[in-house]
Amino acid sequence: MNTKPVLSFPRQFSRFMLLAAAGLMVTSCETQTQNGALLGGLGGAAVGGIAGGRKGALIGGAVGAIGGAVVGNNRERKGY
Repeated sequence: MNTKPVLSFPRQFSRFMLLAAAGLMVTSCETQTQNGALLGGLGGAAVGGIAGGRKGALIGGAVGAIGGAVVGNNRERKGY
């Protein structure tokens, strides 16, 4: 029998709230540097979490935030 596991309501709701909060954070950033840091941190944490668990997510988030801030700052300086 091939059945897919069904997520419970609290788990589905927490995923929805996490995505909603991430969307609100992105729209509340005022500068390219802030946007870059936020998106880089989220992306780095996601990739790090997949690759290395909690410790990987922490390291990936930090590195992604720094890298994203640098890219965002360069975009501001160039006027994009």
